[in-house]
Amino acid sequence: SIGSKRPLPQPSGSDEAMPAASSERRMRAIRRPLQICAVLGLCLTALQQAVQLFLSPRQPEPIVQRRQLLAGSGLGILSMAPSAALAYETYSDVNVGYEFKFPTGPQKSTNKGYDVFLRDIIEPLEFIGLKVTKTERNSLDDVGSPQEVAEKLLKDIVPAGAPQEIIAVNSKTDDLGHRIDTVEFAYQWKFDEALARQLGRKKFQLHCKALISVARNKQFLLQIASEENRWEYRGDDYQVAIDTFKFSY
Repeated sequence: SIGSKRPLPQPSGSDEAMPAASSERRMRAIRRPLQICAVLGLCLTALQQAVQLFLSPRQPEPIVQRRQLLAGSGLGILSMAPSAALAYETYSDVNVGYEFKFPTGPQKSTNKGYDVFLRDIIEPLEFIGLKVTKTERNSLDDVGSPQEVAEKLLKDIVPAGAPQEIIAVNSKTDDLGHRIDTVEFAYQWKFDEALARQLGRKKFQLHCKALISVARNKQFLLQIASEENRWEYRGDDYQVAIDTFKFSY
C-alpha cells in the first residue's frame, strides 16, 4: 500500500567501486601532465648546464700551447696549464719584519740581485723578487715625490739605453705610518746569447710592478714581472704579493 514502508535498497559492492575507480582515473589524469612538466624541467636544466659549460671562459689557447711547446722541446718541466683556482703561500721574515703572500707555482731560486727570488719553472722572465738594502733614509720622503721615486727606481734597475715607460705611480701610508709607493712600468731589452738560442728570439718586452718602501733604515723593493704578452694573466696572479705585503712592526 501507499502508506507501507519498504526497506531502501542497500548499495552493492560493485556500486561502491565505481566512484573510487572514477576518482583514481581523475587523479592519474591530473598527475600525468605534472610528471611530464617535471621531466621537461630536468631536461631544460641539464641543457642550460651544458650550454654554460661550453660557453665558460677557458685559458687562452696560446698560453697552453706555449707551455706544451716549451715542455716538449726540453725547455720546461711541466706540460700542464696553470690551475684556475690558485692556492697561496706566505713568505715571512720575523727578524726583518715583513711578510707577503704568493701563489703556489713559482719556485724558490737564487738570484744575486734579490734576497728572496721566486721564479716560474717554464717562463724565464716571470718572477717575484724582494730586495732589502740598508739605507740612511728614514722614509721615501727623503727621496722625493712618488714620480721622483719611480724615475730613480727605473734608473737603478732598467738596463741603460733600454726603451722604457712608466705606466702608473701610486702612493699610500700603511697602518704603521710607512709610506709605500707602487710603480708599474715596462721596458724592452735583449736576451743573453745562450737564452736567445734556447728561445729562438733575441729581444723581449718586460712588464713589471714594484713596491718600494723604507722602514727601520732599510729599503724594501718587491718586484713582480712577466713578458708583456703574458702580463694580462700572470700579472693578476702575482699581484697578490704586492697587495699583501706588510710590515710586522
